[in-house]
Formats: sequence, structure tokens, C-alpha cells
Amino acid sequence: MRCLVELLDVLDDEPLIVIHRARRQAFRLSMSGVSDNFQLYTLIADTLNRHDPAENPAPDPDWVAAATTGPLDASDRIRALFQLTDGDGMAVSVEGRPALIPLHRGRRVVVIDPATTGCSWDLGRNHEKMVPELRLEEVLGPREAGSVSGPINRPGPRMSHIHYDRRAGQVRHYYQK
Repeated sequence: MRCLVELLDVLDDEPLIVIHRARRQAFRLSMSGVSDNFQLYTLIADTLNRHDPAENPAPDPDWVAAATTGPLDASDRIRALFQLTDGDGMAVSVEGRPALIPLHRGRRVVVIDPATTGCSWDLGRNHEKMVPELRLEEVLGPREAGSVSGPINRPGPRMSHIHYDRRAGQVRHYYQK
């Protein structure tokens, strides 16, 4: 039953506004077939890197393959290259789904900040037969970005590292001392 609920939550041609807070840039993306936020993190990193490799860290090609059409397992743990928060400053949980990202002024908005917590996981995607797509539709200028997103809140505190062992169904939390 859990699988059915996950499948019903998959969004098709859903607009997503991605704001890079440090660079004061915004992007209008469209997502289809993205079943969870583990996958979303990897696909955002890949999409922005393909747009501007000099400014955006590249995810390992194995991670992208695991999140799209390759083997489900990456050769190494997949890591979050940044922290995502929603437009209200709340962390976008990697174990959630894009459909659960709350609307901010009528749109799904995520904000990229530097990773304050290490976060890794083992599987690139949940549904082997579903091919996800995250398309860059438009790079928004500062005025357009502000009108689309409105005021964006600062992110809250996080732990030092979280690892999701999705096969075993275990979560390990690591704290800095």
C-alpha cells in the first residue's frame, strides 16, 4: 500500500521555483516522475550544474544514473551537495516527497543554502520503471524572482550528518560535539 501512496503523490509537469540564496538567483523548473526528495536533491544538483558548471557543484555521474535510469544503487553513498528549505525556512526533508513541499504564495519553492549538515543515502530512486525529469524552463532575474517567491525566510538549525539506509529502513544521526 505504501508504494501506491507514493505513486499517487508523484507530480507531473509540476512547476518548481529554485532559489539560490547566496547567488541571489532563481530558476523556474518543471518536474515529472520525481518520486521522492532523495531523487529531487540529486536532480536539482544535476540540472543546475548542466546550466552553469562553473557555479554549481557537479553530482557524481553514478548518483545521477541511480536517480534516473541506471542501477538503483550508486557505487558510493549519494550525498546532498546543499541544504534545501522551503519558502518559509523549514527544512525540505530528504525522506519526504515533492508533493509534500508546501506551497509558498501558490507555488512550490525551494531555497538552496550551503549544507550545514552532512546527509547521505544509498538508493537513487524508489521506482525502477519510472523515468524522472527535471527541466530548466527559465532563469529568473532578481525582479522576477522576488515577484514569484515573495519574502523568503532564513533556514533553521540542523544536525551534523544524517544517513538514510533505505534498504534496511534505518536512519543514523551523527552530531558534532
